[in-house]
Amino acid sequence: MNDWIRVFNAKTEDDLDMIKTDNPGILEAIKEIKLASAGKAIRAMYDAHMKEIRDRNARDDYVRDEGRAMGELRKIISQVRKKISKNMSAEEIADMLEEDIDLIVRIYNTLENHPDWNDEKIYESL
Repeated sequence: MNDWIRVFNAKTEDDLDMIKTDNPGILEAIKEIKLASAGKAIRAMYDAHMKEIRDRNARDDYVRDEGRAMGELRKIISQVRKKISKNMSAEEIADMLEEDIDLIVRIYNTLENHPDWNDEKIYESL
């Protein structure tokens, strides 16, 4: 509570710098107060920097999600290939793998029509 009182009573940036605390809420408040009192050019630079960080995080999330989806589809292709070698039908495979029948039929038909293609080539064709 005392730290918050010191934040609210601070008159200068030096007063804010004198507040020593581990409280993340207070530290964030001090940062925001300093930013609000900064000039337009500094705020614009800060906003651009934060936008870049958010954009980078969004790109990283997208790439990670795409990589997972690619890996999952490649795994399904491999599993369908193994099930075909055991003479299972597309419907049986879809039921066993608990996957969408349309996806399994597409993979099944591609594997049947192109038995010489590897999993990567099948993935690319889908």
